[in-house]
Amino acid sequence: MRYGVDTSIILRVLTGQPTSLAAIVRTRLESLWLSGAILDV
Repeated sequence: MRYGVDTSIILRVLTGQPTSLAAIVRTRLESLWLSGAILDV
């Protein structure tokens, strides 16, 4: 399955700010990656 990812999401992961949301985003992106999803930025 393909998912569109906004650049603000990528920046949130790269900067780690805000901390609570960055952790949620990272966890979700990792689970998508492990499931074989395709992420389009």
